[in-house]
Amino acid sequence: MSWLKGSADTVGLVPGAAPTSATAFAAGYGSTIGSLTYANGGGAVSPNQQVMTAGLWTVSKDVESFVNDVSLEFKSGRNTLTVGGYYADYSSRDHWNLGNSELLTAEANGRVLNLTLANGQVATRNGFTSGSFFNVNADYDGRDVAFYGVDEFQITDALRVDGGLRYQHHSVNGSQENNGTTGPAGLDGNPNTLYDNNDAILNGSFSPIHYSHGAWSWTAGANYDVTHQIGLFVRYSRGNSFPFFDNLRSGVTQAPRVDTYEGGLKVTTDLVRAYLTVFHNNFTGLASSVITSGAPIISIGGARATGVELEGEIRPVHGFSIGYQGTWLDGKYRNFFTPGVDQNNNPISIDLTGNQVQRQPKWQWRVAPAYEMQIGGARATLYTALNYIGDRFSDVQNEQQLPHYYKWDAGLTVDVNDRLQFQASVDNITNAIGLTEGNPRVIGSQGSGVILARSILGRSARFSVGYKF
Repeated sequence: MSWLKGSADTVGLVPGAAPTSATAFAAGYGSTIGSLTYANGGGAVSPNQQVMTAGLWTVSKDVESFVNDVSLEFKSGRNTLTVGGYYADYSSRDHWNLGNSELLTAEANGRVLNLTLANGQVATRNGFTSGSFFNVNADYDGRDVAFYGVDEFQITDALRVDGGLRYQHHSVNGSQENNGTTGPAGLDGNPNTLYDNNDAILNGSFSPIHYSHGAWSWTAGANYDVTHQIGLFVRYSRGNSFPFFDNLRSGVTQAPRVDTYEGGLKVTTDLVRAYLTVFHNNFTGLASSVITSGAPIISIGGARATGVELEGEIRPVHGFSIGYQGTWLDGKYRNFFTPGVDQNNNPISIDLTGNQVQRQPKWQWRVAPAYEMQIGGARATLYTALNYIGDRFSDVQNEQQLPHYYKWDAGLTVDVNDRLQFQASVDNITNAIGLTEGNPRVIGSQGSGVILARSILGRSARFSVGYKF
């Protein structure tokens, strides 16, 4: 049983489009530069200066949750039966303000700029090119009630089978304030002050949010020990999840479902430990959301993923081991649709069937040798690891490619005695740039030249001392 209450607030500087010259930025308004100055100090800025926008986004949440899970276990000979119930009651009070873009120099410690166009229009106010494009004022209350049963039967010393069944009911009630707009003349009534034109504002009217749905989940599996060192297993599972608050606010009511089939081999000897798993997952009701300069854009559909996982450890000599992990995954969208427009700018639905599931590489692996030795009364472990992440796409359209990368780490741990430990490590030794995400504010390709993306952290070193009392 648990109870939680608190605030989950985020304030972020969210980039817009990729950097461009100030001249090209002004051209986006259909004009040229009248004046371009620093907002702090007023000094003139070159029209060739690379600039970009970044929005001050705030998301405030007051959350509360009560969760209780109770189960009873009955044993009789080789059979174990478990039955239980789950209850969760939770709420969130959300206040979002997205947009508020500032014009900045595209450089380290970028400076805020003010821009006036040659046609007399004022593009910024204290550096801001716009106010909000999306606001949220919403209250949500959710409740989940579930009942489940699991039975495990050890038929023989070598063969074990199990099965489980679960029913869950998910309900949400809430309300959200609707967004209006300042109109083409903005809050000040002047259409030539562009920074406040057509901004989103909460208009005082509210829309209800209601959802109520239940679903069954189940699983069945078997494990057979061929010998004390070799085992085989198979399993089928059907799982469900339900739309969360943000989905329902955006009108998405699909309940994602996944059917999982897997089987594998387990081997454990003095020389090697290995787990080989083959799996196939079938997803329906997936939803992907992208927030750009307006309401969220929702893509909905299914996916299929087939893959092989191998993990374990090789111990060729005393004190030396080589850990390994590797996955091959063929994950493709199936009957997955995203909104778009045709050549006449009419809204259409685009089928992305066959596209690679976003951010999922076909190949990824890790090799981690380690050597453990005794130095006097101390025990030292020298270790290193090489990680590989394959090519992926950041977006469901598969137009923002994230190239493969390697990451190399190493470290040394010394246990002086049972109480004192020293540890030194270096992460990302080669200072590799590994992109994990493209620009989620851009639908489709980011084009050529400079792009916006998120990278893994650069090289870092750490030294620590631990003492057990």
